Amino acid sequence: MSLRRVWTLLILLAIIALGGWLYRDARPVALNDADAQTLRVARQLYQTGQTAEAAAMLQQLADSGVTSAEVYYNLGTGFQGRGDHATRSYFFGWGLLFYT
Repeated sequence: MSLRRVWTLLILLAIIALGGWLYRDARPVALNDADAQTLRVARQLYQTGQTAEAAAMLQQLADSGVTSAEVYYNLGTGFQGRGDHATRSYFFGWGLLFYT
């Protein structure tokens, strides 16, 4: 087996192990009343086309530790609209992680 193939295999195993470790620590958290209200306002902003304002509110929720599939999915949608596909994929991935 070539050295390149061994390194590729080791890297893949490390990625799988890291993914399992991250998933183990990921727990959805129920929204409190203030966070639920912020999410409702962000939803309304998205529906009226004010995506930048909605994304800012959702980013605050994510930064404060809210782990909601809807928050991450909507953040991904906001970045998709701006053409930032790498960040979109990041948030969509977290959204899938918390989808139940």
